[in-house]
Amino acid sequence: MSEQVTGGSAAIAAIEAAGVDVVFGIPGVHTLALYDGLHGRKIRHILARHEQGAGFMADGYARATGKPGVALIITGPGITNVATAVGEAYADSSPVVVISSQVEREYAGKMRGNLHDLRDQSGLMGIVTKQSTKVHEHRDIAGQVYGAIQASTAGRPRPVHVEVPLDVLAEVGPFAEPELHPTYRATPTVETVEKAAAALASARRPIIYVGGGASDASEPITALAEILGAPVLCSIMGKGVVADDNPYSLGHAWDPWGRENPADSLLAEADLVPVSYT
Repeated sequence: MSEQVTGGSAAIAAIEAAGVDVVFGIPGVHTLALYDGLHGRKIRHILARHEQGAGFMADGYARATGKPGVALIITGPGITNVATAVGEAYADSSPVVVISSQVEREYAGKMRGNLHDLRDQSGLMGIVTKQSTKVHEHRDIAGQVYGAIQASTAGRPRPVHVEVPLDVLAEVGPFAEPELHPTYRATPTVETVEKAAAALASARRPIIYVGGGASDASEPITALAEILGAPVLCSIMGKGVVADDNPYSLGHAWDPWGRENPADSLLAEADLVPVSYT
């Protein structure tokens, strides 16, 4: 027989199953079931003083580690507060995951005066995330929370949001710990790697372009640039991937919106431009 757990405990178990070991947030009356679920888990909770701060902390964690940064946020004003940080994470391709409460299913979106009610909370978050979903049933919590964490790093990393109504968080039901395998970076096929290697080997005038998502790949990218003799351009967020004093580093010398770009002629002459995690 499956263990009987609250919806809050199911959400936290799914977060842990996804390989997350740190979350950020502020305990509030609407997220007590989530915080109860943290008890006995190996997840470390870092307390913020404001939801916007929790969002930026999660963003900073994601950028520094390459792992999803998870924030636990209350209904309504908590969501509007965290939206600024989430919007910034979206612009910079940072995998922030917001798990929020919502008023009871019976009242959601109806504006009947419930505490922290918001007309379309998920819709608001949909503007600043690549995926904003609602959990309607206790049995769906683990799958949706786990799926959201995976979605945050699938393809281009960007923020995601999952909202869980108060009555679903409090509901007790069966839960089986998912046998899932966390992965935070897409793994290319052997064929794809072989094609890329062949293209690099045959290139005569390659230029490498890197973004902030390559922050933990400094050593191999630097080595690749030196092997190929390829100059390296970076986005603002990609500064430091290849050290500024490296002879192959051009830094942030190319601005796609600028009228005068000193790297334009190099790019025009390049026969291959490998792009890494922009």
